[in-house]
Amino acid sequence: MIYLSPVLTPGDVCYKVANNQLTKNAATELLISLLEESDGDEIRAKCIDAFSKLGLKTQKIFRIIENCLVSDKSALVRRAAIRVLVQDFPKKDNYLVLKWAVNHEKTVIVVKQLLDLFNSGDDPHFNLFKRELLKKLEDVYNIVADEIELILNLGVLYIEFSRDYQIDIYSSWFKIMELLKRYPDNIGLLPRLTYLRSGGHKLKPLSKSTISLSELRKIYLKGNEINSLPNFWDRIRVIKDL
Repeated sequence: MIYLSPVLTPGDVCYKVANNQLTKNAATELLISLLEESDGDEIRAKCIDAFSKLGLKTQKIFRIIENCLVSDKSALVRRAAIRVLVQDFPKKDNYLVLKWAVNHEKTVIVVKQLLDLFNSGDDPHFNLFKRELLKKLEDVYNIVADEIELILNLGVLYIEFSRDYQIDIYSSWFKIMELLKRYPDNIGLLPRLTYLRSGGHKLKPLSKSTISLSELRKIYLKGNEINSLPNFWDRIRVIKDL
């Protein structure tokens, strides 16, 4: 009887390299094989993360990750590819592929990853890409740039509930609205909310679930009928006309 050894996961590969049970060359081939043959998008995305964890920064690895960003059908894999290309490879190598992603990427989680990376540093090229991406999203959502991050965060929230990783920026707004309608006190769905703009809505008492918004730092309340703010709002800069 022939016994087949179990397939290693990306985590197993990293563990074996760390414990000198596997060389980096052997790990590279195992991860490439997993990336190309696995049917699981999460496993394949973890293969790309493993390239980074093991410090595999050869030109061969760059081309593999670049190809994943341009042609892979999985948004999870493309998100991992963008993250590793930016973190591990010089800008002279990833400039063209990032420009391609800004112009062609449509899924919420990958666009959100792009914007997060562009916000992470003050790089002239990243600033240019950020402006191009924000302009694209302004046209898609018909909103000002300051509110785009909120829409993307809501899209990510929808994905966390639905596990629909392929949702695109063109249909995400309708999906988000469907989610919010199912929750009467829906502001509590936004634990990472940092800025709330709600002017001219004649609001009276604030939602009880706002107490859970630990990241909230600024709120715009002009044109509402709110007479007092709870104590937990002391840490927030309030722009209001009560």
